[in-house]
Amino acid sequence: MLVDTWVPNIVLDSPQNTYTALTMIYEHAPILLRGTTLVSRAVSSWNFEVMAAAAPQPATTGPRSENEVEILCSDRQRNRFIEHDALKNLVAGPYYLREPETQRLKMAVKEFVQCAARWEARQVMLKGTICHLIKKPDAASEAGTVCLPVSGSLAGIATGLYDAIDWLWLNGLCRSQAFGPVMKVDLEAGVRDGLQPARYSLQDELLAQITGRRRVLLIPPSAAFSGMYPFPVAHPYDRYSMVDLETLDPLEWPGCTQVRGIVAVLRPGDVLYVPAYWFAHVQDLEGENATLRFTLSRGLRPPASDAAMLRVSRSVEERVAAVEGPSAVRQWVSLIGKGAESALLDLGTVLGYRRALMCQDIRDEVEEALGVGSWASLLPAMCRNRLIPTPWLNRDFREPLLLTDTPVVIEDSRTEDERRYPTLFRRKLMREGWHVPDAVSTVPIPGVNMPPQ
Repeated sequence: MLVDTWVPNIVLDSPQNTYTALTMIYEHAPILLRGTTLVSRAVSSWNFEVMAAAAPQPATTGPRSENEVEILCSDRQRNRFIEHDALKNLVAGPYYLREPETQRLKMAVKEFVQCAARWEARQVMLKGTICHLIKKPDAASEAGTVCLPVSGSLAGIATGLYDAIDWLWLNGLCRSQAFGPVMKVDLEAGVRDGLQPARYSLQDELLAQITGRRRVLLIPPSAAFSGMYPFPVAHPYDRYSMVDLETLDPLEWPGCTQVRGIVAVLRPGDVLYVPAYWFAHVQDLEGENATLRFTLSRGLRPPASDAAMLRVSRSVEERVAAVEGPSAVRQWVSLIGKGAESALLDLGTVLGYRRALMCQDIRDEVEEALGVGSWASLLPAMCRNRLIPTPWLNRDFREPLLLTDTPVVIEDSRTEDERRYPTLFRRKLMREGWHVPDAVSTVPIPGVNMPPQ
């Protein structure tokens, strides 16, 4: 079992509880808040039926794309929804995905609600931004930005949920914790057993449950390189863990069974604070589940100390990839970690000089964040079972241009005369499925196969 204990939950019904909750958030500790007014107005008035009525109806004429939203689709046997970054899925890259595990479909919200209720072999999930950060005209600072509902296919839902959010409560929380403005608000709607594998975010988040129940397993960033093994930064599955927490394999991922996390079950009205760089493994528990995900900008908050290792590792991978390319990241990180890069540094060339600067900058950055000499332990840990191609993700891919099926041999049941003179047995052979070419007369016939005089 990966679960060590429950996420602390606090009911905000007294000044003492409110002070305790604010202190935990300031210290970057996960906490489940109950009794808040953040989405209390949406709890009793929003479900799948209301969402379908608020969204534009499917177009019967003209382009359908105007009323369609992007839907994630997964095989019912796995129920996993794992998003990929199409900009990082390069054909010539070391981490190319021939066929991403989760498909992306386009359909109207009403069609999504119907598919969620009726489909048996496949499962769907709606994930879309309903509010985003907009800069006011003539605004010169962060204070001149505001989070407003989006337009387009989710406009009706976005406006309704925007009005149901207690922005006064949310803005007060952000001010008291020195957060910046709310960057965006995402709507996540799915059905029972829908699973979002362990993934970390670069910003602090609030998960507010509107309908249904959701189970969230949180794993600290300190376990990133000792048991969670995140995908490389250049991978299309960046920020996801390579470990399948549903079927742990300690032989392939040493240390994964030693990872411990904390779990929370969200009910309508609950708000879960998820600190940046914490892995969140999410599973929906009821037939209809809807959650609002609030992404908060860092603002003036100091970064969490326990996330420094994962945060710096991303910067290291990006630095090496910018100079040497994604496929050489493991080689150079390993060499720098061992202090053995001097053999590849030719300071008489521009490339050699750039490499020398890269190596020194990496060591300086790691030591500034984690302490003197810390690069000697962090860089080898980054390479352990990581920064390598991921061919197992393409294991079940079937190349449509390669004929790998066993050929089907049809026995020739025709007689010798039928094979030599097929036109004489045209009706019989065609009845049996054989192709008989049209008869062509070789006898000159005026008006048939002779040109006019």
